[in-house]
Amino acid sequence: MRLASMIAIERLSKTFDTARGTSHLALSDIVLDVAQGEFVSILGPSGCGKSTLLYIVGGFVMPSEGAVRVGGTPVTGLPATRSAPALGLTKPPTM
Repeated sequence: MRLASMIAIERLSKTFDTARGTSHLALSDIVLDVAQGEFVSILGPSGCGKSTLLYIVGGFVMPSEGAVRVGGTPVTGLPATRSAPALGLTKPPTM
Protein backbone atom coordinates (compact mmCIF):
# COMPACT_ATOMS: atom_id res chain seq x y z
CA MET A 1 0.00 0.00 0.00
CA ARG A 2 1.47 3.37 -1.07
CA LEU A 3 1.16 6.24 1.41
CA ALA A 4 0.02 9.68 0.28
CA SER A 5 2.80 12.04 -0.79
CA MET A 6 4.07 14.40 1.89
CA ILE A 7 6.29 16.07 -0.71
CA ALA A 8 5.33 15.90 -4.38
CA ILE A 9 7.66 17.36 -7.01
CA GLU A 10 6.16 17.43 -10.48
CA ARG A 11 8.26 18.10 -13.61
CA LEU A 12 10.35 20.70 -11.81
CA SER A 13 12.91 22.78 -13.71
CA LYS A 14 14.93 25.83 -12.70
CA THR A 15 16.93 28.17 -14.92
CA PHE A 16 19.02 31.05 -13.60
CA ASP A 17 20.02 34.09 -15.63
CA THR A 18 23.75 34.72 -15.39
CA ALA A 19 25.58 38.02 -15.16
CA ARG A 20 26.80 37.41 -18.72
CA GLY A 21 23.25 37.46 -20.03
CA THR A 22 23.05 33.73 -20.62
CA SER A 23 20.93 31.18 -18.78
CA HIS A 24 22.08 28.26 -16.63
CA LEU A 25 19.87 25.18 -16.32
CA ALA A 26 20.16 24.06 -12.70
CA LEU A 27 17.34 21.47 -12.62
CA SER A 28 15.51 19.75 -15.44
CA ASP A 29 12.24 17.80 -15.30
CA ILE A 30 12.58 16.48 -11.72
CA VAL A 31 9.80 14.16 -10.52
CA LEU A 32 9.77 12.87 -6.94
CA ASP A 33 7.18 11.70 -4.42
CA VAL A 34 8.10 11.36 -0.76
CA ALA A 35 5.55 9.68 1.51
CA GLN A 36 5.13 10.63 5.15
CA GLY A 37 7.68 8.74 7.22
CA GLU A 38 10.02 8.03 4.30
CA PHE A 39 13.70 8.92 4.60
CA VAL A 40 15.24 10.35 1.44
CA SER A 41 18.79 11.41 0.63
CA ILE A 42 19.70 13.66 -2.28
CA LEU A 43 23.20 12.93 -3.48
CA GLY A 44 25.33 14.38 -6.25
CA PRO A 45 28.45 16.30 -7.07
CA SER A 46 28.97 19.96 -6.26
CA GLY A 47 26.86 22.21 -8.47
CA CYS A 48 24.34 19.59 -9.59
CA GLY A 49 21.30 21.34 -8.06
CA LYS A 50 20.80 19.68 -4.67
CA SER A 51 20.57 22.95 -2.75
CA THR A 52 18.48 24.58 -5.47
CA LEU A 53 15.96 21.73 -5.19
CA LEU A 54 15.76 22.11 -1.40
CA TYR A 55 15.42 25.90 -1.66
CA ILE A 56 12.47 25.38 -4.04
CA VAL A 57 10.81 22.81 -1.75
CA GLY A 58 11.24 25.26 1.16
CA GLY A 59 9.67 28.12 -0.80
CA PHE A 60 12.82 30.26 -0.87
CA VAL A 61 13.18 30.05 -4.67
CA MET A 62 10.44 29.64 -7.27
CA PRO A 63 10.81 27.05 -10.03
CA SER A 64 10.97 28.06 -13.68
CA GLU A 65 8.59 25.20 -14.52
CA GLY A 66 6.72 22.51 -12.65
CA ALA A 67 5.21 22.42 -9.18
CA VAL A 68 5.91 21.38 -5.60
CA ARG A 69 3.32 20.39 -3.00
CA VAL A 70 4.06 19.81 0.67
CA GLY A 71 1.28 18.10 2.60
CA GLY A 72 -0.96 18.62 -0.43
CA THR A 73 -0.49 22.42 -0.39
CA PRO A 74 1.27 24.06 -3.35
CA VAL A 75 4.54 25.78 -2.47
CA THR A 76 4.25 29.35 -3.76
CA GLY A 77 6.85 31.03 -1.54
CA LEU A 78 7.55 31.41 2.13
CA PRO A 79 4.49 31.55 4.38
CA ALA A 80 3.88 35.05 5.77
CA THR A 81 4.72 33.76 9.26
CA ARG A 82 8.20 32.71 8.17
CA SER A 83 10.84 34.90 6.61
CA ALA A 84 14.36 33.98 5.60
CA PRO A 85 16.03 36.41 8.05
CA ALA A 86 13.79 35.22 10.88
CA LEU A 87 14.88 31.67 10.13
CA GLY A 88 18.55 32.70 10.16
CA LEU A 89 18.95 32.13 6.43
CA THR A 90 20.62 34.27 3.83
CA LYS A 91 19.55 34.71 0.23
CA PRO A 92 20.90 31.92 -2.01
CA PRO A 93 23.70 33.06 -4.30
CA THR A 94 22.79 34.11 -7.82
CA MET A 95 24.71 32.93 -10.84
